[in-house]
Amino acid sequence: MLRRLLVASLLFGLAGCAPEGFVASEADLATYAGWTRFDRGDQPVGPEHPAGGSVVYVSRLPVHGATAFAEGTMIVRITAGASPDPTTWEVHAMAKRGGDYNAAGARGWEFFDLELEPSADGSYRPHIEWRGESPPEGNGYEAPDGGGVELSCNHCHGAAVQNDSVLGPELDLTTF
Repeated sequence: MLRRLLVASLLFGLAGCAPEGFVASEADLATYAGWTRFDRGDQPVGPEHPAGGSVVYVSRLPVHGATAFAEGTMIVRITAGASPDPTTWEVHAMAKRGGDYNAAGARGWEFFDLELEPSADGSYRPHIEWRGESPPEGNGYEAPDGGGVELSCNHCHGAAVQNDSVLGPELDLTTF
């Protein structure tokens, strides 16, 4: 009996250490060009992102009446600005891990900063520069008022709980 309890508690403890839900890889994010695409035009994204040539890709659309995006949903936003060089574009992503991941911010979402790197076939593949609940120190956004405060992804996305922490009219859950 004691042996069974010890084995059960060990298994339960190991299961509690596993990463929560879906964990996106570079290979997963590399398929973004085949996802549903929304052209945002030159509309800026919030106060922290530049205006100019912005496109949003989503790996799966929510079902009609959904109040949240499904675990495993990935969103990539590319802002080219005026540059024709993909290696200079601002590329961010979010992936719905689910569970209690990022519980104090955009619940269930992991954020990514990506760089597009040239491939031998002439295409550009995303490379993960950083990932997590927040950017590493020095990689956040300066507060819009110039106050020197560094903002993380959670400052804006975490406040959008009514739309499962996803910003932008193209992915408004009430429209699906």
